[in-house]
Amino acid sequence: MHHLFNKRNFLFIILIILILAWVNFSFQKRFSNINLGSYARFYALVKQLAIIGILIIIAVFMWIPKNSLKSAKPNINIWLLTFFFTLFLGTTFALVMNPEGRFPWGNADSYLSIGARALKVRKFLESQNGKPFDAIVLGSSRSFTISAETLKNELNIDAFNMGVESATSVDIYGLVGFVLEHQEESPKVLIIEVAAPVINNDVWKTKGTLSLAQYLTVEKSGLIAEDVIKSTASFSGIANSLYAFNTTIIMKRPLAQVTYRDFQESGHLIRTPLTSALYKKRIRATLNHFKQIKCSSLNSDGTDYIERLIHLALSQKISIVFYRSPLNADFLKGAKIKDPGYLKCDQLVSTYFNQLSRKNSHVFFEDLAYYKPISELGRDGFTDVWHLTSRGADLVVDALKPKLETALEWAEEARK
Repeated sequence: MHHLFNKRNFLFIILIILILAWVNFSFQKRFSNINLGSYARFYALVKQLAIIGILIIIAVFMWIPKNSLKSAKPNINIWLLTFFFTLFLGTTFALVMNPEGRFPWGNADSYLSIGARALKVRKFLESQNGKPFDAIVLGSSRSFTISAETLKNELNIDAFNMGVESATSVDIYGLVGFVLEHQEESPKVLIIEVAAPVINNDVWKTKGTLSLAQYLTVEKSGLIAEDVIKSTASFSGIANSLYAFNTTIIMKRPLAQVTYRDFQESGHLIRTPLTSALYKKRIRATLNHFKQIKCSSLNSDGTDYIERLIHLALSQKISIVFYRSPLNADFLKGAKIKDPGYLKCDQLVSTYFNQLSRKNSHVFFEDLAYYKPISELGRDGFTDVWHLTSRGADLVVDALKPKLETALEWAEEARK
């Protein structure tokens, strides 16, 4: 049997090796100034698998019968080889472009979403410089604008904002695990923004990163890993990467409203002020937002991770201040806020966290959902239904200050 070992195929192999070398060089150059943290082992594994994969492709190609290329019915090996080779190159491209922000590299302008989970992991590793943070801010995008500088000025503590978009209790638990592993001394207090979606949503698995998966249960780690693979080593991942490349590299346009450059070194976000017209448009567009916070019960899986977090914090002598972020009065006036589904959910969340604060000496809760000094600020305090401007976020810190002082006192006393 004649095999395809000839001059042309030899040049093909050399080309493949050069492509592999270029990809490796590009990765090394891109990541040379990035502390990959938990991703270091993953990156090394990807490189090893890439090399093994390309060697297998070359070996299979070399042993395809020569006659099969001329046959009217090509050997199935050729189709498989073409498929896997295309998928391999596409997956490599998707890893570099990182379109969904699953990995802590690349520019957030190229994300199809904010990708704050991987972004905050990277920022934390870059900002820590060996000095432990006294406070960690956690929660959804509603917590983005809670400023470390304001916490420093008000309470003389060093803080980092680890808030991520659409956060759930699973995300928060994973982020705390990450912080504890990468900080020599445990933080004194966790400042956690909560709402019904934090307990009831399961978006953590479609937005999760491998850096956080290792701190969760085996089942949840597997779900995150599965989704990361699907969003990267797939034709949808390749398509997203091509779209991001065309839009951001060729057309030079940002894909996300919020980009990497908007986040400060301490992790908090500075939102761009809105014009009056745009503010009103956002309010009108989100009048049905209360549908996201309607529920008849709290998800037991979500509450389980909240309670796991409380036990973990106690074991590390960390206090927790949970708070509900203010709702915009301009929204409340137009929304059907008396809807029974919303009112029940609202009461369930408030009652649940009040009970936790009564049962645990290191847990505190402040319900600011209808806190008028902030809710009635309108455009000065909000960019939409419940995303705060810097002024609104500073007033939240001011409202939380008494609870935060008590929480810090508890942590200091527990560590004596």
